Parts: sequence; structure tokens; C-alpha cells
Amino acid sequence: MGSVFRDVLEIVHSQSLRDTWCIDFEQLCQGTMTVSEYALRFSELSIHAPALVPTVRERLRRFIKGLNYGIIFNMARELETDTQYPQVVEISWILEGIDWLLPYHTILECHAKTVTLAMPGLPRLEWRGTLDYVTRRIVSFLKAQWMVEKGCDTYLDFVRDFSVDTPTIESVPVV
Repeated sequence: MGSVFRDVLEIVHSQSLRDTWCIDFEQLCQGTMTVSEYALRFSELSIHAPALVPTVRERLRRFIKGLNYGIIFNMARELETDTQYPQVVEISWILEGIDWLLPYHTILECHAKTVTLAMPGLPRLEWRGTLDYVTRRIVSFLKAQWMVEKGCDTYLDFVRDFSVDTPTIESVPVV
């Protein structure tokens, strides 16, 4: 009789613990954690709440939703593409590393090559890079890493255009 009671108590206790983990997962936010700490906690808790992240897209949505606002703001594009979870975590680490831009309400648009300072009460200040190359021919490091992990053949190549003079240090404007 004691063994049955112990088994029932263990089942109830483990269910209670799983419920606690699910609640913790639902309420998980980055807060004061680093992206690395948040990603680790997210992975630990998501194991116990598979019904809350049934698809890769839902896992990404929940992960991004829990990040701090400045990082979320710059991650919106990742939900619209086929970016994988490890790449989203890595992009978050990068964005966290440039959090000194957050007080200036900075909007980074990598593909459009723009940086915009959108401070409340002040006119927007925008810098635009040049789009003098075809972006479809460029493979980002993250995409290349994902392709290598999936087993794609890889080749290391370096191309230098000798028809263009190397700029001198004096020709670089100092701001």
C-alpha cells in the first residue's frame, strides 16, 4: 500500500513540477539576463513545455517575444524569413553587443544598409549605405554556417580586384 501511495505522490509531484516549468516558460523574459543566459533558460524550460512550441516558427516567435525591446525591434525580420533558431540566438547576441545604440532609439536595417536615430521629440537622422552590388550573390556568414551544418560542400575563396587602387588612410574621412 505504501508503494502505491508513494507512486501516486511522485506522479502528482512531477505533474506539479511540470506545471511550474510551463508557467515559468510562458512568463520567461530576458530582463536582466544576457542573451546567452536567456537562451539557455529558454532551452531548458521549452523541453518541459513542448505543447507551447509545437513548430519551429512558434519556437522562434516565443524566443524573440521574450527578448528585451531593443533587440525585439531589430529582430522582426527574422520571423518573416526561414531563419533557424541557432541563427536567431546568434543575431540576438550581436544585437545585444551593440546595445549602446538603444538610448538613441536606433533602427538598423542591414539589408537596406540604413542606420536611423529615431529619438522622441527630435527629427530622425538617417545614414544610408551604397547598394552598388547585387545582394543575391552575397552569402552571409550565418547562412553559410547553416549550409555547412546541413552538409553542403564548402570552398574557401578570396577575390581581389587589382583594377581598383587600394585607398590610402588619408582618403578615409574622419568623423
